[in-house]
Amino acid sequence: MTVSAAKFSVPGPGLLGNGALLSEVSPGDKPWDTHKGQADKVARLYEMASRTGGVDSSWFARLGERMRECSHWLEFGLNHNQDGEVRLRLRTARFCRVRYDPLCQWRRELMWVARLMKFLNRPEIKAEKGRWIMLTLTVPNVPIGELRSTLDEMNIAWKRLIQRKAWPAKGFIRSTEITRRANDYAHPHFHAVMLVPPSYFSHGYISQKAWTALWREALRADYDPIVHVKVFKSKIVTDPETGETTELAPIEGIKYPVKPDELIGGKRQKDAEWLAELTRQTHKRRFIATGGILKDVLRDEEETNDDLLRPGEESSEEEVETLMTQWYLWFDKRYRKRSAPSV
Repeated sequence: MTVSAAKFSVPGPGLLGNGALLSEVSPGDKPWDTHKGQADKVARLYEMASRTGGVDSSWFARLGERMRECSHWLEFGLNHNQDGEVRLRLRTARFCRVRYDPLCQWRRELMWVARLMKFLNRPEIKAEKGRWIMLTLTVPNVPIGELRSTLDEMNIAWKRLIQRKAWPAKGFIRSTEITRRANDYAHPHFHAVMLVPPSYFSHGYISQKAWTALWREALRADYDPIVHVKVFKSKIVTDPETGETTELAPIEGIKYPVKPDELIGGKRQKDAEWLAELTRQTHKRRFIATGGILKDVLRDEEETNDDLLRPGEESSEEEVETLMTQWYLWFDKRYRKRSAPSV
């Protein structure tokens, strides 16, 4: 199953002129406005952090500048296929790939989902029988300045956990999420989507209480950590173009490391300080891990600009003609149609 380009009926002349809003020309592309607006707010926080005069000031200034320039211009092709169906297909955009840029996070999640769904449709993977469960593992909230060491301890504990004899998963996708608490502490936790064999529920079943004990032992903690486990109800989608069916449960394992709302709290100076320290604490950390039969699910070639440009899309031979090219500029909090940039 692929991530399809936006489809719509042919726009009227008023929607093709300069100043036309992307969200009106193609309602399916409204998320561009939402995520770029969030990105501008995060960029402002980096700019504020850069003015503190600390040793990281120039680094934060560069991050803010990169986010400002990220996807400033979008080039779309208006294509139609042999059925006369019109598609607005993104052709050119420059992404900053800053970890906490909400727009790049959105595109990266689309890329991961596309890769995952493609992987799950491999015959050898579809032949695997089992059920999907979600395991959430937590530790107590920590001051943001202690986040890196806490993540180190959690990753070591995770390795101990999956080496236990009781570990039931045939494969897993594990994401790290960090939420911000009212006292500006950080709450790091793992979400792991696991494929367990059909026999799991009759032989080798692990209750939530038992999972808590296993995670406590793996952490070598003197307290009972909060653990939550749930079984996914099977949810199958069918690609209308290929007829392929895909189980959607594993997609729950792919999450933003930090949701934009956690970064943009409303108290701008405190937000800037928290984002700055979060960036220091998580620099060059991996937030997605896979294992077992799913260990190669996201391990394609190194992420490129094109991966974020058309995540999951493949060129279609049916698109026989490009009607025109449209350029959209981020201006006054919306993407608006403009003539092609001069550079």
